[in-house]
Amino acid sequence: MDTQTPARPFVRSAPLVASGLALLGVGYGAFQYGLTEYLGGFRSGSGRFGFLQNSSLAEAALILGALMCLVGFVALVVGAYRLASNVDAAVQGLGRAPEPSSALDVSPV
Repeated sequence: MDTQTPARPFVRSAPLVASGLALLGVGYGAFQYGLTEYLGGFRSGSGRFGFLQNSSLAEAALILGALMCLVGFVALVVGAYRLASNVDAAVQGLGRAPEPSSALDVSPV
């Protein structure tokens, strides 16, 4: 009887890591833009935000940037976990099915 654990395939981690990094970068840029615009209107004392009469775009950029950063961070952590799992599985040799043996199994059942 075969008591080996079944082989599980490697799980792809590169798309999660790449999308996590991209979301972190874009989200950080949007957050910084929103923060600069939002605080810039108060610092100038005019209460105006350049071409905006209110801070709706700045607030939207702040919220969307923060959400994108959060989703990017979660994707990056999940991708790193998958990468570490794949490395562990490769070291232990669990990622591939065993090679078929050319010898016949003649042991009694």
